[in-house]
Amino acid sequence: MKAREINSTIRYTMWSVFKSESQLDDPAYETADAALKAIDHVTQDDDLVIRGWYDVAGLRADADLMVWWHAPSSDTLQDAYHAL
Repeated sequence: MKAREINSTIRYTMWSVFKSESQLDDPAYETADAALKAIDHVTQDDDLVIRGWYDVAGLRADADLMVWWHAPSSDTLQDAYHAL
């Protein structure tokens, strides 16, 4: 991809923050695997890119997990947010 193509590409980004309502009994990898499966159809069909998962517990009282993701449309981001 050339620099002009990259610069003319429009991508939407979202930083979503979630709070856990209960203590997680499953190992972390099982919880992460379930989260990825919940949004799998969006990542494959709509070019959703997950840039990172962040543990934000302790930074805010009302937050535990932040997801940084981007996609070619805001609708794709909304679909992923609601699926998760």
